[in-house]
Amino acid sequence: MQAIISASANETEYVKDSLVTFEKMPILIHELVTIELWNEKIFSQLFKIDFKPKNSFIIYLILYHEATLVNLLETVLFHSEVVISMEDSIYDLIDYIQRKMSHQIRNFQLDREAEKAKIKSIEENHQLSDDPLKELSEQNRKIQFEILMKLYSILRYIIDNLSK
Repeated sequence: MQAIISASANETEYVKDSLVTFEKMPILIHELVTIELWNEKIFSQLFKIDFKPKNSFIIYLILYHEATLVNLLETVLFHSEVVISMEDSIYDLIDYIQRKMSHQIRNFQLDREAEKAKIKSIEENHQLSDDPLKELSEQNRKIQFEILMKLYSILRYIIDNLSK
């Protein structure tokens, strides 16, 4: 939050400076990949085992943590010194971005096919509020779309600094 406030107020960006000085950018990338793996391996399994949580807030926080990290990266990667300081971890970030974009394109195509086949019915939309996992799944779709939009900005910042 402080990074966004400092950036929007054109103040000294202490968060950005700390991330570069203490070489914490690779840790942020590692966190992103870890959350991506959790989302792919664990979150998807919750549907297969018919998991019925009483409170879905903890799972939502894990899903939203990825969006928070991407938002922080978008804020600090605007500066070329941060992109340069990432060294080899930038390859992991580019790989992460590529996987996210591919996954989102695949999901978009599946959604279009589902709409053409009219699989989504009014009854399913009504059941969405009754089932916490379906609600989490819909929230995850929205979060993943927001993440993807921020990843386009991050990719642009990386490309702008390729020559450096």
